[in-house]
Amino acid sequence: MSLRVLTYNVLDGGAGRERLILEVLRVVAPDIVVLQEVGDAEFVGRLAVALEMQHFFARGNTRHHLALLSRWPITGSRSHHPFPPIHNTVLEATVEHPSGQCLDVFGVHPVPFPSIFLELWRRWEIKVVLRRVRRRAPALCLIVGDFNAIAPGDEPKVDRLGILLRTIVLLQGRRLFRFAIRAMLEAGMTDCFRERHPKADGHTYGPPTPTGRIDYIFANPAMKARLQECSVVRDPPAVDLASDHYPVVADFSL
Repeated sequence: MSLRVLTYNVLDGGAGRERLILEVLRVVAPDIVVLQEVGDAEFVGRLAVALEMQHFFARGNTRHHLALLSRWPITGSRSHHPFPPIHNTVLEATVEHPSGQCLDVFGVHPVPFPSIFLELWRRWEIKVVLRRVRRRAPALCLIVGDFNAIAPGDEPKVDRLGILLRTIVLLQGRRLFRFAIRAMLEAGMTDCFRERHPKADGHTYGPPTPTGRIDYIFANPAMKARLQECSVVRDPPAVDLASDHYPVVADFSL
């Protein structure tokens, strides 16, 4: 049997774009969806009803929350958001696949902006998540979301960033710090997109001409062994208008 997982930042609650977001989700047809920048539980509930999925709304510390949609039973769920260090929240859920296997899903959306101070904060948040993941070992596990972070080796289009982000990078001597994603890799988590596409840019932020890759699906060793494919969603055409991020989707065999 297979499992399709998607992560999607819907941009400021998805207001006025719910139909477009729903169209994207229907076409991609994921089994599990983790959403970032969700505004309220009612939005998630409407998506769940339309898609015939279960859902969990993870309320956070800011007005932007996280949520999970699942075709399979959600047997456990929690919103973990001690501040500091968690800027928003960490969504934790266990989903039971029809095969009988359980999957632990962690959804994240760390603090944004590319300054060195905030990158250190993101690494702090990531280390909290990794400690919680280690408690679940050797269970099947994914960490997904908008990490607001650049991976080692990636080259975002700095000159095409908005003026605020571009100014921050220029004031740092055009240096981009990569501590958060490096912490994920050093902990043994696999960047699913890069595992399948070592040389593609995979940019997710800023449709229709994205400037960088900040949305990821990470798999622990047990899930890496089941990875079939991972890609950035560029179809249907509604995806160019539905958000300021492209979703990322991964397929696994279970």
